[in-house]
Amino acid sequence: MNKLPNLPIQIVGRDNVSNLYDLLGSRPLVLALHRFFGCTLSQYELGNLIREYRSLENPGFDLVVGVQSYPAYIHSLQDRFDGVPVICDVEGELYKVLGLGSAADREELGRNPIVAETVAKAKEAGLVHGEDSGNPLQYPGLFVIAPDGEVRYAFRADAPAGLPSLADAVREAGLR
Repeated sequence: MNKLPNLPIQIVGRDNVSNLYDLLGSRPLVLALHRFFGCTLSQYELGNLIREYRSLENPGFDLVVGVQSYPAYIHSLQDRFDGVPVICDVEGELYKVLGLGSAADREELGRNPIVAETVAKAKEAGLVHGEDSGNPLQYPGLFVIAPDGEVRYAFRADAPAGLPSLADAVREAGLR
């Protein structure tokens, strides 16, 4: 896939957005899709990406995250996203179009050692499991998209955790 598809979306934290292309502006867009936000893996990894983004003095790109959670649940946790817009895609349509996979079953889901490592870090950070929604076997992904919709970098995880850092993703996309 070379171009981001222009799909309708539900988003929390940004007005006047009804489809993906409404998110594109004059700067590249980093789109990080994770499981449902009740999942501690998702909370931990997206929290790290948001903190990394907020630590950049002039990032040169915009960040949007996506989860398979209901908008009401995300609204109730909006402070956790520090102003970063959140796509709510409970049905996982965007995930399917962008080619993100999922585990065959819960046993496969937990087989990768990064899962236990990330769960331990999430617990150490005080994160607790919240509301379930979406596909509980979903794998995450991270995409860097040019202002014209061209996908410049695509990372599709083969486990329920393991997203790259923003620094690594934008470097791979040729932005830094």
